[in-house]
Amino acid sequence: MILNIEESDGTGVLSLSDNLTIERAKALKSVLTASLDKADVLILDLSEVTDLDLACLQLFCSANRTFESLDKQLTLKNNGADIYKKALNDAGYSLDQCLAENCCEKCLWEEIE
Repeated sequence: MILNIEESDGTGVLSLSDNLTIERAKALKSVLTASLDKADVLILDLSEVTDLDLACLQLFCSANRTFESLDKQLTLKNNGADIYKKALNDAGYSLDQCLAENCCEKCLWEEIE
């Protein structure tokens, strides 16, 4: 996991790779938490992710709500859309069904086409 922050505009890109499954959830949570202090806008680049499970989907959802509560923005880079869609499907969700009730103003799912 690599976090790059552009100091000029407060935008960060978190480049994720390999398997993002429950075994790496703790490390992912740490990186997402650290990014809160460093970026006003965080882009999750999933282009190098080979597997994604429900634990990490839940972390993304929670991070999105936390960012939103701090008037910050979390977005997905669309080149990771296929792996994200597969993970949602494998977990029994669809793109029009959020993981959390009373989710947030802008759900991450809405960005995936």
